Amino acid sequence: LQAAHCAKRYNYYTNPLGLIYMKKLLLNIILISFIAFKSYSQSITSGGTKVFKQFTTEFGKPKEIKNKNTFYNKSGIEIKEEKITFSRNLDTISELRYKNSELDARLAFIFDKEKNLIFRSFNNKVPLFGWQSQKTQYNYSEKGIQEIIDFDSNNNISRKAIFKNDSLGNPISMKLYDRNNNLLGYEKAEYDYSNNRYTYEVYDSNDNLKTSKQHTIDFKKTKSNKYNENGDAILYPRNWNDNDNVYYLLEYKYDNLGNWIDKKIYKVEKKGERFVNKEKDRRFKRKIEYWEE
Repeated sequence: LQAAHCAKRYNYYTNPLGLIYMKKLLLNIILISFIAFKSYSQSITSGGTKVFKQFTTEFGKPKEIKNKNTFYNKSGIEIKEEKITFSRNLDTISELRYKNSELDARLAFIFDKEKNLIFRSFNNKVPLFGWQSQKTQYNYSEKGIQEIIDFDSNNNISRKAIFKNDSLGNPISMKLYDRNNNLLGYEKAEYDYSNNRYTYEVYDSNDNLKTSKQHTIDFKKTKSNKYNENGDAILYPRNWNDNDNVYYLLEYKYDNLGNWIDKKIYKVEKKGERFVNKEKDRRFKRKIEYWEE
């Protein structure tokens, strides 16, 4: 349910709409169900309606984007690369993901005329199992996203998420079911539009509350965030809790059309009115090729 997440690719790149990565051979059914449910936790607000913007550029019509994403972890530096290609009318997007220079996953996305995601295929390499495939279908009504259906490699339904939306089209509930239509868990969202906040709750199939958090609806309306003349965030708080004094500081380089091609992200601590202890966190570089108009 965390819309930001923003990032976001993956940020959104990490887990767009509920992809499951099996990393251990022996997982009991309870753990599998829990992972399946949690993997959908961001879909209640993003659904398939914001994916298009997360792939495309602010200006121009992209034909191909090559990403090199560097993460500065305590255990060392991790580099992930992606190659994204776009059809001329931008209704089909394909993505190749690389890990340690080896192909790790293949994805394809199809959008309707309103740029809502209606289909996604996902193939990834799983240790001990080889290549695994999954397909997902997204269905909408005039009120927004209605259901997300996952299919396994044999085209059998493996999971289904059912949504309800408010009058503005924002999801207020999502129920997740397994292949046998058994409830795995559900989520609720309550929006406080006047204060730019929403409350997000996760429940298991026995109605036990597992998570309850408050989040910002529109980050650009948040006073603690700062933006440059291009509209890109250059400073925002981490907000892990009320006492969290860590912020993210961002630096950009842009191409001739005004799209960013290099984004450096640092972690800093706020001490009074000063920011101290600046350290590298992430760096995203991309090379963009455009369709000729």
